[in-house]
Amino acid sequence: MYSLGLAYMNGAGINQDQQKALDLFYKVIQKNDNADASNAAKAAILSLNK
Repeated sequence: MYSLGLAYMNGAGINQDQQKALDLFYKVIQKNDNADASNAAKAAILSLNK
């Protein structure tokens, strides 16, 4: 989910869609017990909200 969120955030191979990226990053945080993935998703959310 994190990688797909990055693709939407950057428009890599698909149309750029920040809302879809945010939705995916929030799902990573909610459903993932991997601290590294959750922290990366949180950082991506912060960068989108600037």
